[in-house]
Amino acid sequence: MKVLQSNKNKYILILSFILISSTVFGYVFIINKAKNKNNEFNFVLRYGVYQKVNIFKFSYLEEPKNILDTFKHTYTKDLLEAGTVTTKLEFTKEDMKQVMDFMIKEDVLNYPEEFKGFVRTYPTVVFKLKIFYNGKEKSIEWAYLPLERMSNKVINDNEEKLEQYKNLLKLGQMIMDIIHSKNEYRELPSEKDGYL
Repeated sequence: MKVLQSNKNKYILILSFILISSTVFGYVFIINKAKNKNNEFNFVLRYGVYQKVNIFKFSYLEEPKNILDTFKHTYTKDLLEAGTVTTKLEFTKEDMKQVMDFMIKEDVLNYPEEFKGFVRTYPTVVFKLKIFYNGKEKSIEWAYLPLERMSNKVINDNEEKLEQYKNLLKLGQMIMDIIHSKNEYRELPSEKDGYL
C-alpha cells in the first residue's frame, strides 16, 4: 500500500511540475510575442494620381491605386485604363531598416497628418502613408509638387513645414526606388494609355 501511495505522490509531483512549467512557458511566450508585436514596423503606402471624377452632376476624388503593403508583402500597380494588378513583393529587413531609420532621423512620426496646402490642383500625384510602429498607427498624406513650382509665399510662410515636406518627398522617392528595384515589380505589365 505504501508503494502505491509513493507512486501516486510521484505522479502528482510530476504532473504538477509539467503544469507549472507549461504555464510559465506559455506566459513567457505570450509576453515575448506581445513585445515583438509592439516593436513591429510596417507601413502601407498608397500613391499615384488623385483625380476629380465627374459623373453627371456629381463629382468625387478617385484614390491613388499604386499600393505597397508591407504587412501582406504585396504591391498593387495602377495600369491606368487597364485596371490594376497585384503581386507578391517583400521588402527585406535592410529595406525596412532604411525606411525606418529615415523616419526616425527626420522625426516623421511627429509630422502633421496632411500637407495639402502645397498643392490644390487636380489631377495631382498624392502619397498616403499609414505607418504602424511600436503598437501605434500614424497616417500622413502629401501631394507631389516640384519645389521650383511652389510660390515664394508658401516657401517663406512655412519653413518648418516645408522642410518636413521635402523629407516626405525624399521618403516617397526612397520607397519607390526600392519598389522599382525589385524583380517582382519589373515583371509587372506596363501602364496602358493615360488618365483623362
